[in-house]
Amino acid sequence: MQRKGKGSNEKSDFFVKYTQFWGKSGGHESQQQDLSTSEAISRLGKRQFDTMSELNDIMCSIVIDKAKKMKMAMDEAAELVSTLPKPKFISIMVGDILDWDKTTKKILKETSSYKGIEKRLALESTTRSSVFIKYIKQIVDCSPTQHNLQVAIRTSPVSPSDYDCDAHADFRIAKKLMHHFLDLIQAPVKILHERSLERTAACSTTIFLINTFFVSCNDTLKLKWIEVSAVSSGSVKWDGLGLAVGDACPDALPMVAEFAGSIHTHTKLKKNSDHAKLLLQAKDIVDANSKYSSVHCRKVFCILYHKMSIRLDILVNAEDKYIRKNIMEFKLPTTEVELKEFAAKLELLLQWRDSIISNVESLQT
Repeated sequence: MQRKGKGSNEKSDFFVKYTQFWGKSGGHESQQQDLSTSEAISRLGKRQFDTMSELNDIMCSIVIDKAKKMKMAMDEAAELVSTLPKPKFISIMVGDILDWDKTTKKILKETSSYKGIEKRLALESTTRSSVFIKYIKQIVDCSPTQHNLQVAIRTSPVSPSDYDCDAHADFRIAKKLMHHFLDLIQAPVKILHERSLERTAACSTTIFLINTFFVSCNDTLKLKWIEVSAVSSGSVKWDGLGLAVGDACPDALPMVAEFAGSIHTHTKLKKNSDHAKLLLQAKDIVDANSKYSSVHCRKVFCILYHKMSIRLDILVNAEDKYIRKNIMEFKLPTTEVELKEFAAKLELLLQWRDSIISNVESLQT
């Protein structure tokens, strides 16, 4: 039954107002609910942030506190260490070979053989020519620029007409070595900085150096290189040997050399192991040399090359004691500054050379 006055699709005013009221009320409640949820999430997020911030502050405080305590402990330890006496160097024995150090000297000073051993380990007192002294001085005193160093090295303090091959032999050695290493430093490819095996590098370094020192006295000492042996050394193969020349001592070996590693190829462990092997094998040569001289002590000069450095030792046997003395250890030059430093060491190297020649001559008497 249809209501009077209304069409089939028409709604009463009451129905329209009723619907509008409850629609607004529901939307309002929904908005209120959404707002409440949003506020709850915000409060939860704030609490989480506050909690994390508080935890972070606590952790930072703990870390800072521990760091302060650690620093205090380290400072106290450093202060304690600074009050301790510095450790003294202790000689490391290779077999029964003694180092000529303070400990050995103190022990031997109580014996009558001390002065004799000290004398046998000493280098010969030699003099240098005035030309050599002037040449080295002009190199050492110049600034380490390539141009200035080149001028100093290539400027001879003696004219060609005044040069004497015997009187100025020391100058000739110095000039040849200075020119050689300067050429290597100025070369387009810096071979002294490149990785290479010991025998390859030795051709431009150790072998060239030793040959230059002894070429003017090759009637006294003959040099042999790379996998060489002699009667005195038995089946042992050496990288280098210096043999006495003459019928008086045909098997004497005043000098031995070993290449323990070259440029960027071997470690210090390799150097130490080869050095020990060198000294132990050199003992037999020391004993073999003794048959040629009852006056001069049993002696051999040892050369060890490792990583662009050369170590020079003397090994003697005195009263059944093997004693090793280090003469010097020097770096072969790869820069202008190092070349100047090398020039300053040439006087001592020439003294070492003269001592070897003197030793050979003593074996022949």
